[in-house]
Amino acid sequence: MREERDIAKLEKIRENERDLLDKRSQPIRQYLMDKVVPHLTEGLINLCKDVPDDPTDFLANFLLKKADEIDEELIRQKDDEIRKKAAERNSSPTH
Repeated sequence: MREERDIAKLEKIRENERDLLDKRSQPIRQYLMDKVVPHLTEGLINLCKDVPDDPTDFLANFLLKKADEIDEELIRQKDDEIRKKAAERNSSPTH
């Protein structure tokens, strides 16, 4: 009887630990799903299409190129924001 209660307690503790881990890991999983998995999936699809001799190098180069593209897009967006703010300042009635 006591052994069954101990087993039930241990199972409840394990379940609580799994729930806690799930809650704590949710933000990182969401981050990975939003920011990493789409690019990794695209790279893996290209890898399967090309079947290179060195798949690790292929995937690494793909991800580096993708990172450069993302950086360039972020820079373009920042430049656009700066131009828009400058245009708003120049067209304001106080100037």
